Amino acid sequence: MEVVGEYNEWLVLLSVVVSILSSYTALQIVNRMASVQRTRYKWLILGSLTFGGGIWSMHFIAMLAYDMGMPVVYDVALVVLSILAAVASSFTAFFIISKGLDKKVWRFTGALLIALSIVSMHYIGMDAMKMNAWIEYNPWLVAASGAIALAVSFVGLRLFSLYAHKEKGDNKRDHIKGWGSSTFMGMAICGMHYTGMESATFYMESNQSPISGPVVDPTMLAWLIAGGVLLTIGFLIALIKFDTEMETTNTRLEVANEMYRSILESANDAVVTSDENGIVLAWNKSAEQTFGYKADEMIGELLTKVMPAHFRGAHQQAIERYTQTKNARVIGKTVELEGLNKDGSTFPMELSLSTVEDEESTYFTGIIRDITERFENEKRIRELVYKDDLTHLPNRRALYEQLAGYIQDVQENLAVMFLDFDRFKQVNDVYGHRMGDLLLNEGAVRVKSLLTQRDLLARQSGDEFIIVLPDTGAEGAKEVAELIIEEIATPFTIEDRDLYISGSIGISLYPEDGTTPDLLYQARRYIDVSGKTNGRRTVLFLYGRNGSAHHSETPTGKRAEESR
Repeated sequence: MEVVGEYNEWLVLLSVVVSILSSYTALQIVNRMASVQRTRYKWLILGSLTFGGGIWSMHFIAMLAYDMGMPVVYDVALVVLSILAAVASSFTAFFIISKGLDKKVWRFTGALLIALSIVSMHYIGMDAMKMNAWIEYNPWLVAASGAIALAVSFVGLRLFSLYAHKEKGDNKRDHIKGWGSSTFMGMAICGMHYTGMESATFYMESNQSPISGPVVDPTMLAWLIAGGVLLTIGFLIALIKFDTEMETTNTRLEVANEMYRSILESANDAVVTSDENGIVLAWNKSAEQTFGYKADEMIGELLTKVMPAHFRGAHQQAIERYTQTKNARVIGKTVELEGLNKDGSTFPMELSLSTVEDEESTYFTGIIRDITERFENEKRIRELVYKDDLTHLPNRRALYEQLAGYIQDVQENLAVMFLDFDRFKQVNDVYGHRMGDLLLNEGAVRVKSLLTQRDLLARQSGDEFIIVLPDTGAEGAKEVAELIIEEIATPFTIEDRDLYISGSIGISLYPEDGTTPDLLYQARRYIDVSGKTNGRRTVLFLYGRNGSAHHSETPTGKRAEESR
């Protein structure tokens, strides 16, 4: 006798929902598998289990939805076999997609294998039913269910392939397409199942025997299975979302790191990173140019390798102090130090230091700039400001500042000598200013050769020079003056011409004649070679061999004009 059953509409609807959600999850997993190649095998396994479990759950819920008014139990071994068939079909689909086998021959072969697995799952599941009835199948409807399974598999592979190559996006249209594809696949899978169910006719057995095994309410069992599957799907969708966000974050970090490395490599300044032990961890191109060491020569080496010896001890102490106390003296500031080049030469550099800390270590990053050019420019500026253009001796400004420094540091006496080149105006008038400039240079060289390293020679103006003799009294100044007068009186041979001049020297003594540069300038007095003096306001010229000596008193303290 034929048994006619009825479908539970809610369970039918539940089977459709499970099928659609399983398809949607499968599509998302395919997208993740294609997006993140390094973890594609993880998603391959998850996808196979999820989609295979979803198909089987839909099939089992749909079977439980058909109520024939008789108890039904299931053969556990055959149920497990049907689950394996469902997982195998999913694994085949995901494996083909993971390998990028998108040609028609592969899609058709894969679809055929998937269809066989799905059909096997369905009919093995039907055979697992143990009841007081037997099943007779309509071969045409069985063939139709197989054809539907093949078509669903082929179209599913195509959809999976499209999703695997879909560009990343989060717009509304992509979501609509995703749900549309999932709905189509879910409905098609349900269509295959219900076609297969329609092919079966149940006949009551005449000699009924009691059914062995636990009998469970089919509705409750269906909801339990659906609940487990939906929880699994929900968990996977959350996992996919989390993984996508993590990938986005990691991608941004990778992009940021690439940009950071690009900036470091293209930076004009040297950028060096070391740990708290002073081991170099990063060394950019500019560091190679600045210090002469390639990156592979410095990474793993001590940073002190590029420090002059007299800086190394202080550097190590500073690192230890910061590590222990976190008291930043240099961190966040710009300091000027010396660097050591590979060739052994030193150079001035500017260092800006920052730190990054984690739970275990402290890392130091220094931005280093070679400031040799700036130092040279500053030196040139100082020369322009403090040196005489013609003789390159200190000028009036430099003289005033250095004399003030000498006065602060002097222990006993200090002598200031005022040297004039006599007959210099005639040289300019007869031979021209160029010859006069050469004479001034040669005269400055002669005078400097008679002085010590501590003495200062400066050009005041014109043919007037000032000499500062630290820790020197009147007698010492007179001795130096005699030497200078004698040297100046020696003929100068310039451009094959012999030039004869003489010199006059006035002297001021510290502290007798003044305790400031201005007072010493005003109090100059000229001293005779014999050592006789006529007071601050008596001017006595001291001439060399070619001059004649005379003196005259003047209230101004200025030397009298030379009598020629």
